[in-house]
Amino acid sequence: MRKWPTLLIIMMGIAGLMTGCQKPAENADAHKIKYALSKDEKAERASATSSTSENSDAAASSDGEDTTSTSSSSSASSSSQKAEAAVWTAAKAQALHDFVMTWEKSMGQQYQEYGPTNDLKFYGMPIYADAIQKNKIAVNDQPVTVAWSKDGTGAAQYKIVAMYSDAATARYAAQHLYLFALDATGQPVVLITMQNQGMPDGRLHFKPTANSALAAGFARVIAD
Repeated sequence: MRKWPTLLIIMMGIAGLMTGCQKPAENADAHKIKYALSKDEKAERASATSSTSENSDAAASSDGEDTTSTSSSSSASSSSQKAEAAVWTAAKAQALHDFVMTWEKSMGQQYQEYGPTNDLKFYGMPIYADAIQKNKIAVNDQPVTVAWSKDGTGAAQYKIVAMYSDAATARYAAQHLYLFALDATGQPVVLITMQNQGMPDGRLHFKPTANSALAAGFARVIAD
């Protein structure tokens, strides 16, 4: 009976040794798990930082592209507005009228202003409705494109802004018709015709006026 206590003590000692051996292993495994989690957390943080940086770069790049696009659009719009700037206004029309009324006295002639709402029949031809709208005009014997222009802009070779004639007061075969226009380069030009009969090509033939005072007066009106 005395052997049982001794045996029990021995068995308890062995169990204690086994428990003591297991704890370091468990601690080692726990350390490995903690180390692995620490590595994963670092990797996730690094990935999150990289993703944030990439998103910031992308946003900066996108903002740069939007700014450039907006700037280019504004520049193009500004250039377009400058290109289409009016060169003929109501004030210039009045200035030309005043000039012609003075100039006609030096010529001993009387002129009236004509246009889309006050057409002129020059030797039977409606100038606005026929010659201008249907492009039946030649300059220096060459067919040209013409158009009535309210502001002096357009694609025609001659943008007509005003028309004067002494057809109502001059004798037959001595009537003058003047077209005040901007040519393809934007330069002011005064065209004259005294044609009183039809031509084989069906056009009304003009040439730049030789009257330097009239040409200079129109140029000044455009420049002012």
